[in-house]
Parts: sequence; structure tokens; C-alpha cells
Amino acid sequence: MNTTTNEALLKKIDEAPLLMSKEAAKKKLRKPRSIYGDQILFMLAITVIATCFYGMRVVTVCACSVLACILTDMVGCFLSKKEYGVKDLSTIAYGMALALMLPASVEYYVVIIGAVLAITVKHIFGGKDNYIFNPAAVAIAFLIICYPTQVLMYPQLGAHPEIFGDAGTLVSGIESSFIKNGAMPSLTPLEILMGRFPGPMGTTHILVLIVSGICLICRRSVSLSATVGGITVMGVLSYLTSSVEPAMDAVIFRFVSGFVLFGFIFLASDPQTLPFTNGGRVLYGIALGVITVIFRNSANIEGIFVFSLLIVNALSLYLDKLAFVIGVQTKQLLRYLKHNLGSFERMTEDAKQGKTPKLSDTQEIMIEPVNYNMPPIDNKVTKVKRHKKSVMENLSDKISDSVKKKKASAQTAGEKERRRSMAQTKQMKPEKTRKSDFKFTRDLIDGLAKQNVVLMTGIVNAPVIIAATTFKKGVVIALAFAIISFLTIVTCSFVPKKIVYTLRVIIYALVGSVYYIPTVLLLEQIFPLTVELIGIYMPLIITNALIFSKTESRFYLEDKLKMIIDVIFFIAGFDAVCVLTGGFRELICFGTFAGIKLFDFKIAAFESPFGGFILVGIMAGMFRALYNYLRNRRIRLNSEEHNKAATHTYRSSTESKPSAPHLLPSQDDNVKERSDG
Repeated sequence: MNTTTNEALLKKIDEAPLLMSKEAAKKKLRKPRSIYGDQILFMLAITVIATCFYGMRVVTVCACSVLACILTDMVGCFLSKKEYGVKDLSTIAYGMALALMLPASVEYYVVIIGAVLAITVKHIFGGKDNYIFNPAAVAIAFLIICYPTQVLMYPQLGAHPEIFGDAGTLVSGIESSFIKNGAMPSLTPLEILMGRFPGPMGTTHILVLIVSGICLICRRSVSLSATVGGITVMGVLSYLTSSVEPAMDAVIFRFVSGFVLFGFIFLASDPQTLPFTNGGRVLYGIALGVITVIFRNSANIEGIFVFSLLIVNALSLYLDKLAFVIGVQTKQLLRYLKHNLGSFERMTEDAKQGKTPKLSDTQEIMIEPVNYNMPPIDNKVTKVKRHKKSVMENLSDKISDSVKKKKASAQTAGEKERRRSMAQTKQMKPEKTRKSDFKFTRDLIDGLAKQNVVLMTGIVNAPVIIAATTFKKGVVIALAFAIISFLTIVTCSFVPKKIVYTLRVIIYALVGSVYYIPTVLLLEQIFPLTVELIGIYMPLIITNALIFSKTESRFYLEDKLKMIIDVIFFIAGFDAVCVLTGGFRELICFGTFAGIKLFDFKIAAFESPFGGFILVGIMAGMFRALYNYLRNRRIRLNSEEHNKAATHTYRSSTESKPSAPHLLPSQDDNVKERSDG
């Protein structure tokens, strides 16, 4: 057994108690279907109350969200070749939670975008039981960034927006007024409990939310450890860090504003993202409360709870292990203190009182001798009688040794002759080496598709994700990347390989810096404002991975002509993705292409790095799926052609081969076979 296996075994042994505690916790938990069913039931009650406040548009928004979630889930199951789970109620729960966190005046296309994104996140991580982020929290965070006026502006209290008409006058929520004015709105306790203030459809009904939380905790559909721990920590920290007097009013305001109370009940207690053990859930709630308070005090952002929840979701995978380690270390510390704390003081008191330790306190331990079945030692030297060979035996041994040597020398000579003949045949027909082997199609596929530096390997994607937000920016980045990378790689190919790699890398950077200056001056003459808007990502092209990584692993292992063509294809692959990404982002973010106005529909989120990351990720997934499909199709066609050729060869060989006379069937046998049917 090797060292790696031993380490893995020891790790499994160390984690065995944690796994056992997780399994025990799983047996005590309710099934996720029952938990989601209870949540849907109470969210339906909240929907009924919200309908009384804002009219029938609440029902249509909830129905639109749930329907979009279900359809997206079906499409995701179809694409991933999984069976759609009719009994899985999580999709409906996420759709209703997303709708209740939106205002009644929200446009339907915003609801559909959020629902599609929520279920897409669920399937990106592998579907049921695999995702680590709450889908509804991801969707509402995305909508806050992309459509702040649609998500954070609410209809006036008592207004009933039309189902397919004007939403009326919109006002900001109490969280926004506190951030802008630094003062809490004047609300009575009854108005707070009854939800008589503008806000999302389902998060302002405080009394209903409190009753729903208590009922769900009693039914074990909401984690008591996570909810009570998070609310307690958040309340204490809000009281201690409050800058508004009285501090208790600030604490109440922080719970009723935003998505805090609704999020603790319906989002934070999602069974798919919660830790398994009670200790892990306590840490989960504490972390959620602490991060929410820190963000509330340091960042003036509305809906900060969902961002805190996403951070804690990412940490929840390790909270069970952390709680287990804390418990074990605490037990060891208590055991140590119990046995050692106060021992010196106790012995000092005994010495002052004249007490001496009894004989029974220190007893000698007698160990019996153990017999290991060893023979007794008599200290006598015994002589070993060696067998002396006769003259005939020595002679036969010498003859056999000489015969073996002759055979070995003959085999060696034959092997040398065979190798010499093979070398001669190789010289007559020299085999193509890698340097002389030139395949235009293979290099084209490698640079543009198979090893595309953005979509396949991802080694050069920061300029595309962050800086390429318009078509002109994409063109400028593509030109700068092409000029700097090509000239640097070709020039540095003449650097001697005897130089240490560390010094060679420094030389590569210096050469790239030399080419950077005239390149930027040239591009500033053609695109004067675009180069300044790109900013720091222009000089960062000098340190791209195509220069520092691909040169040593691929380009400099080839001859000069093949290297130049290979570099051109790799640069073309990056430039194509950069220009397409910039043009598409300009089209969907501003409704323009190359500065030409096309339409008014805009999705401003894709202008941010967050949106660029999502867009490039979607493009990479689609590109890889298409590439794998074409590759598998080509392999399948080649195998079919090979099978057909093999079948044809086999049939032709069997038909041309005459059958033996005694194996040919006779006429009587043929008649008998026909009569037998």
C-alpha cells in the first residue's frame, strides 16, 4: 500500500465521525418535498393577503413566475437528458419566492428573466441535490443589479396596478429612504405589523411572516438553529452598532425592511443549501447575521440580505466540518482542564496540612517475561560442514557456463544485426518528424476551436469579460492583442534556450513592452477615445498567457514557418471571440451595433463584469457542446465506414474462397430443409 493510499485511509478515518453525524442528521430531517410543500402553502397565504393590498396583478405575477420556472425546468431536464420530476416542488417554491420579493408593478419580462435565470443556475450545478446557491436569491440579486428601478420601486400603498396596463405612481421603499436620508420613517407598531408601508409584495406583512415562521419551525420545515441563531446575532449586532437613537427602533427597522424576515424563513432554510448538523446550522445562521450587519453598516445597497445569503451559501459546504472540529477541540480542552486545572494548588494545600501521598498512589508495575519461542542460547560455537564438490562436478559446471556465455554472445550479435538493419531501413525511408510534419487543417482547428484561448482553455479571458463591452472596444482589443502577441512571440523565438526560464520570461515582458508603445500610438490615431475607455486592460495584454505559456509548451517546439502559422490561428481564435462578444454585448446592452441605433430593448446587466462572465460562460458551454457533438458525429461516421469496409472485405474473401466438396449441402438435404419450413 503506497503513501497516498495511507493518507486517504487516515483522512477517511478522521472524517468518519463527521460522516456518521451527517447520516444521523439526515435520518431525522423531513423530506425536501414535504418542506417545499409547507413553504408553498404559507406563501399562498401571503399571496392572498398581498392580493388584498395590490389587486389581481399579484396573482398574475406569481403565475408568470411559476410557469416560467416550470417550463425552464422542463427544458433543462430535456437538455441534460434527465426525467422531469413531477413530484419535485422546489421549482414551484422558487418561483413563488421570487415573485413575492418583487413589487406588484414589475414588468412581466423582468419576472420571466429572473425565473429563467433561477432554474438555469439550478441546472448548471447538476440539477436536484447538487446546487449550492439558492436559485431565488441568485435571481433577485441579478435583477437588483440589472433592473433597479423595476425591482426597488414600489406602487403606492392601496394602489391597484392594472394587470396589463399602467402601474401608476411608484415610490421608493423604507430601506431606500433610510439610506438616502439617514432617518427612519415614522410608522406605528400596528402599521409595521400589518405591513402598511410600500415594499415588495410578500415581504412587508410582518405579522403573517412571524406566524408563518413559527408554524414552519413547529413542523420542522424551517431550521430552528439557523433561523433563531441568525436573527439573534443580527439583532444584537444591530443594537450595538446602531448610529440611530433609539437603538431598538433601528433593530426593528432592519428586520422589517428589505428581504430579511422573508429571507430567513423561505430562503435561508432551503434544505438543499443548509448544513446537515445542528452545529453547522448554528454557524450558518451566525455567519448570515454577521455578514448582513457588516454589509448594512458599510454598503448603501438595498436588498443586501440576498447578497449575504449567497456568500453564506458558498461557505455552508464547510460549516459541518468546522462545527465538528470545534466540538472535538472543545471536548478535549474541557477534559484537559478537568484533569489538570488546580492540581498544583491541591498538592500545595496537602503539603501545608502535612498530608503525604499514600503508598497505593505509586505502585510498581510488574511485567511478566514473555517467551517469543526462541531457542535457548548456550554460548557454544557450532561448525558448519560445507559440501565439497568432486572433480567431475566442477568440470561439468565450467562446461555449462561456457555454453551459456556462447549463447548469450550469439543472441547479442543477432540483436545488434537486427537493430542495424532496422536503422538502414529507416535511413532509406525517413520518418516524418514533428518539425517537418505540417497539417494546415489541424492547426486551424487547434487555434480556432479545439484549443481556443477563451472558450476552451480560458487562459486569456479577462479583457473579453471586462473590457469588451462594445464592438469598437472588441476591435481595438483584438488588434492590440494580435500585433503585440505576434511580434513578441516571433521576436522571442530567437532567444537562446540556454537562458534560465525566469530570465526568458523577463525578456518576453520587456519585448512586449517595446511593441506595446507603437501599437497604442497607432490605435489612438484610429480609435482616439476607445483606447482610453479600455484603460488598464490594454497594457495587461503584454502579460497574456499566449506569450508566457503557449510559447514554451507549443510554439517554440516547432519550426519557424509552422510556428508563425500556428500563432496566427491562435490569435485569430481570440480575436473572433473578442469582436463577437463586444458586438453582442453592445447589441443587448445599448440596442446599438457599432454606434448605429437598432432598437430600444436593453439589458444593462451584461455591461458589467458579472454579466460578461455569465455571457462568456454561456458561449463557452454552447461552443463546447457544439464541438463535442461534431466530434462525436465524425467519430461515429468513421466507425460506420470502417465497419462497412470490414464487412465488405470479409464478404469478398468468403465469396472468393471455394467451399469444400464434402461441406456442400446435397440436393436431398435442401429438399428436407424446404419441407421443414
